[in-house]
Amino acid sequence: MSGRRIVGARPGAVGALLVLLPLVPLLVGAAAAAQTLRLSQGLAFSDVGRAGVAPTPGSVDLPVVSPNGQWVVYNHDAEIDEAYELWRVPVAGGTPQRISGLLPAGQRAFGFKFTPDGQRVVYRAAQDDLEATELYAAPIAAPPGSWVKLNEALAPGFAIVDFGLAADSSRVVYVVLPTEGPDLDYRELWVADTDGGDRVQLLDLPAGRELLPPFPSPDFSRIVYIADSVVDDRFEAWSVPSVGGSPVKLNGALVSGGDVATVHISPDSATVVYVADQQTDGMNEVYVVAVDGGPATRVNPPLAAGRTAILALFLPGGRILYAVLTTATGQIAFWSVAADGSGAVQLTPAMVAGGTVTRYALSPSGHRLLYVADQQQDEVFELFSVPTTGGAAVKLSGTLTSGGDVVTQPPPLVTPDGGRALFLADKLADGRIELWSAPVDGSAPAVRLNPSGTQIGAWEVLGFQPTADGSRVVYTYRSRACPVCPWTVRLHEVPAGGGVRRVIDGCQSTSANVFDFPVPSTTEPWRTFYLADQDADEQFDLYVTESCLFCDGFESGDTSAWQ
Repeated sequence: MSGRRIVGARPGAVGALLVLLPLVPLLVGAAAAAQTLRLSQGLAFSDVGRAGVAPTPGSVDLPVVSPNGQWVVYNHDAEIDEAYELWRVPVAGGTPQRISGLLPAGQRAFGFKFTPDGQRVVYRAAQDDLEATELYAAPIAAPPGSWVKLNEALAPGFAIVDFGLAADSSRVVYVVLPTEGPDLDYRELWVADTDGGDRVQLLDLPAGRELLPPFPSPDFSRIVYIADSVVDDRFEAWSVPSVGGSPVKLNGALVSGGDVATVHISPDSATVVYVADQQTDGMNEVYVVAVDGGPATRVNPPLAAGRTAILALFLPGGRILYAVLTTATGQIAFWSVAADGSGAVQLTPAMVAGGTVTRYALSPSGHRLLYVADQQQDEVFELFSVPTTGGAAVKLSGTLTSGGDVVTQPPPLVTPDGGRALFLADKLADGRIELWSAPVDGSAPAVRLNPSGTQIGAWEVLGFQPTADGSRVVYTYRSRACPVCPWTVRLHEVPAGGGVRRVIDGCQSTSANVFDFPVPSTTEPWRTFYLADQDADEQFDLYVTESCLFCDGFESGDTSAWQ
């Protein structure tokens, strides 16, 4: 059973079922195959997520699955060509319904997100005014047309960008910027109720001033942001109550030419860490301060001349991770320190001349830092892992072939259970990009997840994602049978630790292709959503594949669908 959980089975039922398996070979054969279902419906010209228009990772809006795994939301020009409106459909299938307002050709709903409780979808669109991108919320289960506009009326030539949601789903923070004229910087900061009720303006900067994207505290009690509110081009850290009130400056007095570069809020919403050249112009350091203001304290050890901090963030446990750049060489080193400044430790070891970190990722718990670096040989990029409290860094990518590297786009990922690192690398043959999996602590060698190919340049792995429980990985695999044959892209599934892999899309034609990036369910590890021209060439629709053993009723104890 490939280790798959059978939901709803009574104690002892699994053992009893195993005894019966040899008697029902047709059932096993039928159930073991992945079942696919088309969820979207549209006219012949339509494509979900704009996947049919010169698709690239940045040009396609991927579907979003609700936190409870019951709904999927996507944009689709289902009725008017090039009018990408927002649609919803149950993951089990049904008639899709449009939840955004009507849009003309050339417009789209975008940036759509579920509220954390899964009850609403918040999105941006030029829905009421073609000259204004505004913010809307649509209840996921309400009748079509129940959307509400969250923002106040915008002045001509203004738009909404960069919104963040409260953990309790009740409010949203967003910024407004002008889209016309010489001054195109963020200027206004607002908070609104997601049900379309009240809203409050927190900040309105004069023309020529700039507001950097804001950070709401996890409890949404305060909004932290960077702005040149007092002196033009002197950027400082500020905090303001989310219900409105007077902003409080967080940073200490800045040296002439000094600015705050980054801010981040602690998991308990009590503390802010910021990076600024507060004491020496051009040398950024790391400071902590209470979220509602007070004395700021430097937490990094003194930096040598020519070094500067470039980022700092709180880890889930409250420790601070930060990075230091050596400006003369471009080398980046990662450190961690307690919020009180104690226990500072360098995480990444000394590197060869020219070596530096090019990409990093964190495990969900924040206990391990993964990074790609040419640490041991200049221009040979490998994947390493190190505890964020300090310790020996271990190489996860193993030995690479001559010319081989770990790929940074798409970047390495850590499975949701925190157990394994997933990455692409031409580990065995230069130019042959394959998908690999290794324990995050380096306790076992990396294993290849994709099938072996025959010719370099005849196939490659494109995109990959772990399932919700981290047990399996879904990925797209592009191949062709001969040098002049067309490419075909298929969706595969494989255990995260390696094992039997299967094609799980429903494409039958050699001209059909799956879009590069699959979207696993937020709750069900056997359910994956994907875009493909599975039924009509060059018409990309939304599909769901069910790869679990004994689906169709067994989860609830109902055997009526068994064949």
